[in-house]
Amino acid sequence: MQKYTSKFLFQKVLRRCVTFFVYTGLIGLSLWLSYQLRFDFFIDGNSLVDSEDIGRVSLWVIPLKLIILFYFRQFSGLLSFFSTPDLYRIAVACSISSGLVLMMRLLEINTYLPPRGVILIDYILTFGFVCSFRIVCRIFRERFFRQFSPGDNRIINRVGIIGAGAVGANLVKEFINKRGLGKTSVAFFDDDDSKWGSSIYDIPVVGKPEILKNGNLNLRIDEIAVSYTHLRAHETRGNL
Repeated sequence: MQKYTSKFLFQKVLRRCVTFFVYTGLIGLSLWLSYQLRFDFFIDGNSLVDSEDIGRVSLWVIPLKLIILFYFRQFSGLLSFFSTPDLYRIAVACSISSGLVLMMRLLEINTYLPPRGVILIDYILTFGFVCSFRIVCRIFRERFFRQFSPGDNRIINRVGIIGAGAVGANLVKEFINKRGLGKTSVAFFDDDDSKWGSSIYDIPVVGKPEILKNGNLNLRIDEIAVSYTHLRAHETRGNL
């Protein structure tokens, strides 16, 4: 039990350290690039700003943003799991941090303050960099991370889906995005004859489920997946 707890704490600390260094790099890059864009990539020799000013501003702006991101729980979750709630939290965290910097600028509280144009550009870039990084992590997990066991030969199973509705379409997207599952969609089967001959995500709707009994389909289907909505529809008809 103690060994398990130690391993858990180590992984938690390691994950937060990696997140800290990644976010620090992204925020620092955003601030540096904001200055470059604001002053047309002419910093050294510029009478308005120099490299030392950027360094002094970074010493307090970067920690401020990291603290606010930490408050909005962006250090506790797994980086590769990114959805709308995380997007909302990152947007709010960036808005608050940039708003505080802008307020200090207007009130001239601090000597080392970025120009208003830099604050605006930095707000956009920070939000874009952090969200882009999280999206890349999610894509990498869904499309390239293999979930096969060590003894698996990585055989791709061909799946036929009964029910050409929203649930069936989402199942196709899962197979496309998560290649590590080792499944690929072959065909849809549905009772609604208006869908026959059409396709969903390039997967054809070939006919009613009963034609699966026909040995001449030549689809080489290894598995059958039945969508929940299709089951509910048949249960409703049976109750009626």
